[in-house]
Amino acid sequence: MTTIDYFIIGQGLAGSLVALELLARGQKVMVIDPGHQNSSSDIAAGIINPITGRRFVKSWRIDEALPFAKRRYQEVSSLIHSKPFYRERKILRVLFSAGEENEWLSRTSQEGWSKYVSEESDLGEFKDHIFPGFSQGGLHGAQVDLPRFIRSVRDYLKGKGLLIEESFDPKQLPEAREQLFGKAYRGLIFCEGAKGKNNPLWSGVQFDPAKGEIFHLRIPGLKTKRILKHNMILAHLEDEVFWFGANYEWNAENDSPSEIGSKFLQKKLDRMIPNYEIVGHRAATRPTIRDRRPVLGQHQLLKTCFIFNGLGTKGASLGPLLAKEFVDFLLLRTPLSREIDLNRFFQAIV
Repeated sequence: MTTIDYFIIGQGLAGSLVALELLARGQKVMVIDPGHQNSSSDIAAGIINPITGRRFVKSWRIDEALPFAKRRYQEVSSLIHSKPFYRERKILRVLFSAGEENEWLSRTSQEGWSKYVSEESDLGEFKDHIFPGFSQGGLHGAQVDLPRFIRSVRDYLKGKGLLIEESFDPKQLPEAREQLFGKAYRGLIFCEGAKGKNNPLWSGVQFDPAKGEIFHLRIPGLKTKRILKHNMILAHLEDEVFWFGANYEWNAENDSPSEIGSKFLQKKLDRMIPNYEIVGHRAATRPTIRDRRPVLGQHQLLKTCFIFNGLGTKGASLGPLLAKEFVDFLLLRTPLSREIDLNRFFQAIV
């Protein structure tokens, strides 16, 4: 019987990054994924924004995550002979009051923030295409083409015979303790995204999945690669087509586009952009955790089972760095930080 090191359950952003990291370390892996088309990675804009939120705070671990992500996506582009997935992008942040402007200026003048602040803060090409606010601020950010990244990694894995295009039901686990699909293994790594909430292995994890809906818009005459943060986010996709979103819906009944979601986006859109055409409406559920930190680690009882999940809205930036730290944990037994460790949800089992 053939023996491999790890089966990876799921090939979204998390599963793709973990698979590539393990392969780069000489490990034998197989990825199990049926090829769903409505994962959160598949509809994400892939924006890396270093300063976020209403209070303009640095994104968690951005100082180390951003340069690492840039390098890793470039390495993957070279490995699989693809055009770049990672593109540096300017971000225009619309400020809606003098108070917001003062807060922005105070925050962005702090030590260690200057590398993220762009002098390009004029409306420029947006001038005739959006409703302006009080003023604007500029940032240096990035955008990762996540749908193409995942498709390209899938093709790469398939070409090397490392992809099993089937579903894996956790109920199979009692019969798969020693071998799966005719192969013995050392470990199972669950990268299931929002579906991880329904896996009884991880019932103690405080999943808090959030459905998000987005529009694809055609905005005639708008030619820009800058990302706009207004009351929602607008990001370029191709030609005059832009990504617009996204909302948050907890406890959603499904991950399909809804009339409620459409009305919410439409209301935001009408306050932001005067002339547009909606050319697409999509939805998916983000794999978020209640404390807004990813969850990585080893099951406390089933020592061959591992989890890498909860990248949420920061997957494009945090994913590569956390995949490295996770593989360091697997192969080198390097401890995970408590902020991301699965064990933060459990008392120690003696």
